[in-house]
Amino acid sequence: MQNYLNNNSRNSNNTNSPIVQAFHAGLYSFLSLTPPNYEINEIIINRNSPVTQLQSWKPIFITPENEEVALTLEHFFPTSLPLDCCFVLQDKFKVDCTLSRSYYGIVKECANYHHPFIFNYPEAPMQDVFFAECARMKKSVVISNIKEKNSETIWELHLKPTVKENLIFGYICKPDHLYRKVAEKVDDLMARRKLPLILDLDDTLVRYLPDPEITEYIKKTPHRVKTLRDGRKIVLVEKVHEFLDWAQRFFEISICTIGDQSYLEMVLQILDPNRNRIKGTIYSARFEYESILRSTNPQRPAKDLGSLFSFCVTRKENSNQPGTGNSLPLILDDNITAWPMEQHDNIIVVRETRNSPLWNVSLFPVVQNTLQAVYTSFFKQLDMYSSGQTKVFPSCVRCYKEFLRWELSQKISDPYITYNPLKNIPPSSQPYSYPNSNSNSNPNLNPNSNFNSNLNSNPNKKSVSIPPIQQQSQAQQNNLSSQSILSSSQSLPSSQPVPLNPPSSYSLSQSRGMPPKNMHSKNIPLKNMPSKNMPSKNIPLKNMPPKNMPPKNMSSKNMSSKNMPPLYKNPEYNPPPSQQQVPRIN
Repeated sequence: MQNYLNNNSRNSNNTNSPIVQAFHAGLYSFLSLTPPNYEINEIIINRNSPVTQLQSWKPIFITPENEEVALTLEHFFPTSLPLDCCFVLQDKFKVDCTLSRSYYGIVKECANYHHPFIFNYPEAPMQDVFFAECARMKKSVVISNIKEKNSETIWELHLKPTVKENLIFGYICKPDHLYRKVAEKVDDLMARRKLPLILDLDDTLVRYLPDPEITEYIKKTPHRVKTLRDGRKIVLVEKVHEFLDWAQRFFEISICTIGDQSYLEMVLQILDPNRNRIKGTIYSARFEYESILRSTNPQRPAKDLGSLFSFCVTRKENSNQPGTGNSLPLILDDNITAWPMEQHDNIIVVRETRNSPLWNVSLFPVVQNTLQAVYTSFFKQLDMYSSGQTKVFPSCVRCYKEFLRWELSQKISDPYITYNPLKNIPPSSQPYSYPNSNSNSNPNLNPNSNFNSNLNSNPNKKSVSIPPIQQQSQAQQNNLSSQSILSSSQSLPSSQPVPLNPPSSYSLSQSRGMPPKNMHSKNIPLKNMPSKNMPSKNIPLKNMPPKNMPPKNMSSKNMSSKNMPPLYKNPEYNPPPSQQQVPRIN
């Protein structure tokens, strides 16, 4: 019944009718219910207002989920209000949006670091719904309908919950002042010819290793091993200090990591003890990471560009402002899942060096060339924008994509030829060949019998040289089969060990076409080679030797007969360097 009354009371056409109003009055009296009060009370405050004026003020905030949260005012500081302004406060406010952590710094600057309101935290169960989520993600709440008396100027009320979830600070700011502060941040970067660059720490610049694992690094690369203040040891990326020295000339370097704040400060003391390389924001997202793990959606990313830069926080009023949004920063990280989906285009993903005995990330030359190309392209477009040649403000993300498209086009334009086993097999001192495709021998018999009859049968005919079989040790000859690997450029060195578990497709006992270990033929007739496209009628398909030869850098564990034929670059073609069209920065 109460819901029915509330729904009908919201309809202005019905409530304006005298008959309906009389019916509702009699119904409320009969049911002994208190009619809802929809009258909005207004309170006018200024710098001269008494402190006790707002003791009875209990505002209600309507969240984006249409939930009503009531707050109790704990303290009121009228001297913190702007000069010569009278504000009209109502009983109900609708939440406009929530903003990331970096925008809160702009709010404090505009309010001269004074907060006129301090609210108590909402009582349960509302404390775990809206304001608690804002506190755990370090966000602020925006109410954009604060009116000024006798003026059409609209102000904003920003509420910032503390991370301890006990108090909420309230600031009153003018939106135009906030937008101007954000624009000044962008103008300052452009005036210094710098771009924002965010670096991750773990597995990007450094890696923490426990004592048993770091012993090998201490022996082989002791200059890369550093000890933190708490005794833990980390391994630095090769030439990381040289990279920071180069990058700080063109970028404002910031650090964002999931590690805690103490770990971040200790690593920063090693990377930049004098603080002349990393001059941007130093931020640890550990608090957000732990809060997300305890939430109902633990898969959310903990890092966010809005937590570092206020110009990355986009609002409707300043969405067209140059430099706002995610267009300026570049991120160097090994894990893209730590960032929101809409910020993945900003990331330069780094990976550890392949086939390296020790962990390392190569910052030179690929990462350096990429950052250099983006920087050069961006400020070239900025100069055109400043001179009026274009009306589009440049974007680092757009320059990054243009560089990737150009690099891919260079890769595509490089001529490649399909691998031909008859032309790309290097000479060898111990060749062998495939069995005669015209032989009537039983494929289930010992393969030695078929090969011994054909050795040196036609010495005048063209022979095919194939790298020798790698010999196993005497202790493994009774248990393991020998394995041959065809390389396009060179044969495997004799000192290279043979895998203990070779694939079955390369096993001598199953292929029935591979030579024995003790064969030393020099001239094998070409007619003994099987057909290129059609297998022999007398040799089952499953026992045929592998048709597709593995490339030279493919390990035996990854070899499979299903692999596509590799492509080899034409040795007669010498393409230009991929970076020659990008002007290099000295």
